[in-house]
Amino acid sequence: MDFLELILGLLEPLLEGLVEWIMGGLADLVLRVLQAASGGQPIDPVFTGVAYCLFGILVGLISLIVFPHYLVRPSGRGISLFISPAIAGTLMSLTGKFTRWRLYQSTQLETFVYGFAFAFGMALMRLYLVK
Repeated sequence: MDFLELILGLLEPLLEGLVEWIMGGLADLVLRVLQAASGGQPIDPVFTGVAYCLFGILVGLISLIVFPHYLVRPSGRGISLFISPAIAGTLMSLTGKFTRWRLYQSTQLETFVYGFAFAFGMALMRLYLVK
């Protein structure tokens, strides 16, 4: 393995995590509208986690239209299935902290666990369906 392959191998989960964070931000906008429409009623956490994972799967399928190929040619196929959702979950958590710091109400997606669940669903679809 040469130096370029090593760098590309490190960039793969970072770029996928960044894409998952951006898509999570778009999903967060949709969830804010739905939350406002429902009056902000709390929902069961287990149901919410499963729903975010399924929503991530749906967004992962949609992302295949925009990015039908790998962002970076993977060197270790499958390693990004856990690393990139962890990166995206961390970024979503930081987004939630920033939102609360600005004295706005954050959504459940802006936590590590739900952000990870969303990004995991998206990464799962991209891992198995990307050409």
